[in-house]
Amino acid sequence: MEWKSAKMQDGLFNIPKEWLFLHYYEALNILFRTENSLRVFVYTTLKNVLFEKWMEAIVQVSEEEQSTISAIAKKRITQAQGFGYLGYEIMSPLMHLNSGELLRIITSDTYWETFRRYFKGKKEIIRTKLDEVGVIRNSLAHFRPIKSDDVELIKQNVKHALIGVEECLSEMTQTYNVVPTNTRDDWYKNSITLGTELCEIEIYQSNNEEWIRLQITFKSKILRREEWWAGYFSYYVPKLITPAIINLYENIRKFVTYVTEYIPYAPMTEDQMPEFSKRISFLFRKDVLSINSAKISKHMQDMLVKIKEEVALVEQDNLARGDLIKTERTNAILTESGDKKEWVTHSGSLGCPFREDDPAEYWADVGLYEADFVAGINKYPWMPSNISGKE
Repeated sequence: MEWKSAKMQDGLFNIPKEWLFLHYYEALNILFRTENSLRVFVYTTLKNVLFEKWMEAIVQVSEEEQSTISAIAKKRITQAQGFGYLGYEIMSPLMHLNSGELLRIITSDTYWETFRRYFKGKKEIIRTKLDEVGVIRNSLAHFRPIKSDDVELIKQNVKHALIGVEECLSEMTQTYNVVPTNTRDDWYKNSITLGTELCEIEIYQSNNEEWIRLQITFKSKILRREEWWAGYFSYYVPKLITPAIINLYENIRKFVTYVTEYIPYAPMTEDQMPEFSKRISFLFRKDVLSINSAKISKHMQDMLVKIKEEVALVEQDNLARGDLIKTERTNAILTESGDKKEWVTHSGSLGCPFREDDPAEYWADVGLYEADFVAGINKYPWMPSNISGKE
């Protein structure tokens, strides 16, 4: 039994002729992305209606059986743990629902009114189109042959059924417009006053102004520096543990849709002291933020005060650790290319990759500004690794 592998040469793959025809891989790509986009969509919609009870949403498992997202996930996670040495351990509840169950949540009598605004068609038509996609999905999942025409049907049905979902997810992840400083709404007044000397706040919104992103830039002080040899420094700095914020502050966890982080490149100053920082984004649906801004702002301010106190703690004792702050090592290396010398800083250790026990609200370093969320994103929430490269 000889399993041949694909080989890359000059940026192109040479695929063995014995492999499946290309339309099988194209179908897998579309189905993988469609199902995971539906997971994100169902989560974000339910989260902003049911808040902390979103996992108790009812799922029609079969004609005779009903359950909840939480109960289904718990059962399937337990089953998967029996083979925990295979693949990734994924604890996020939505990752354990299949496309049929997601569709039944969306089109159920209980939740259709919540989801209807995002679909440009009657419930029966949307359900039929996605059921057709499901038939092809099941054929592929159970290793039955599919036709190349089936791929075109998937593309057309997904495009028709999810055009409004795509718009929703794109708006939600493209919140880069600065909110005008003369905004008079209470939520803006409560939010814009947040901040300390360590944490600066900026407020952005989506094009349709339905989504608001509060961005906190945390500036890491350098606690100490060690020179190992000429051109190599280690720096010990406070690291902000992003998912701990969600676990610690109830009104952030309850009302936020997602939290992401981004580690900017740290520029080197003339005295070889890099400027390390981390940007944390809190994404709220505007109507939820408007109604609950006082509660949210209170916990945001409590968080900022605690960050300040815990940074002072690790300044006094580098071996100490708080709930939100711990000491982390980074480094900088002097590189040479011909006559050019340049310092390169490495601050990836300041990030908090998604772990299997992190809350569903934590999306780690999932990139913002993704216009083609369904077909083009290279990393979905709740996944510990990328699923593709960038075009």
